[in-house]
Amino acid sequence: MRKIVLFLGFILLVVSVFGIIFNFGLNLNVKSAKQGIFDFSEDSYTSLSPTLLQGDWEFYPEQLTEFGKWNSSDKPMYIQVPSSWTTLPINAEGEKLKPFGYAAYRIQLVLPEAGYYSIAIGNIYTAYILYVNGIQIIETGTFGIDEEYHYPRFMDRIVTFYTPEPKAEIVFTISNF
Repeated sequence: MRKIVLFLGFILLVVSVFGIIFNFGLNLNVKSAKQGIFDFSEDSYTSLSPTLLQGDWEFYPEQLTEFGKWNSSDKPMYIQVPSSWTTLPINAEGEKLKPFGYAAYRIQLVLPEAGYYSIAIGNIYTAYILYVNGIQIIETGTFGIDEEYHYPRFMDRIVTFYTPEPKAEIVFTISNF
């Protein structure tokens, strides 16, 4: 009996390791944004798989108002995603942002057609709210503009959304305290 349990444990371990190495069979598309825009217009709607949205995102530190909106009259800063906002110089003297605070990340998608799309969200090690075209889609953890209301949660996700036009605006409001 002991040998059977050890054998089953070994099989479970091997399957788990292969699943992790090969991402459980999930084929993620990886694209890079340029100056806050992802262009999928040349891709086929039917061939697009969930996509990790990496590259240059618009970044608005501590400029949130209600419902994920921000002062869009400000010229956006651009930040490489994935990365930490503490690497971003905020003035000519090279001063960097502090690790604690909140911000909005914004990206525009140019899509092949209207329809349902999926994005893959890797671990964001804090709390965030995701908006697509101004509509809140998910919240992970509890977003807050100060330590009292902020509660982080870490998880990978694949999020599907519908857009009635061949474009979409994605905004993450992120807090870190």
